[in-house]
Amino acid sequence: MSEELEVVRGMKAETVGQVENISYRELMSLVTSLPPGFRTVFNLYAIEGYSHKEISQMLEITETTSRTQLRRARLWLQDKIKSLKDAGKQ
Repeated sequence: MSEELEVVRGMKAETVGQVENISYRELMSLVTSLPPGFRTVFNLYAIEGYSHKEISQMLEITETTSRTQLRRARLWLQDKIKSLKDAGKQ
């Protein structure tokens, strides 16, 4: 369970609660289906633990772009997790 929660650090508490009810495989499938830019920044920040400054240097983007990509990745994942949970309720 801690791996799943580590993957989504920084997400809304309600989304993290929903993550507890999906499998690791489902979660990783969602992460790997992120659009490429979102996935790259998300993996570097949330999984590998790099800072936005380090990511910006590695990818030759601004720190603002790194933050924006991470925010969009989190929102995308939150939406997909909610959709997955809503589909399971029907």
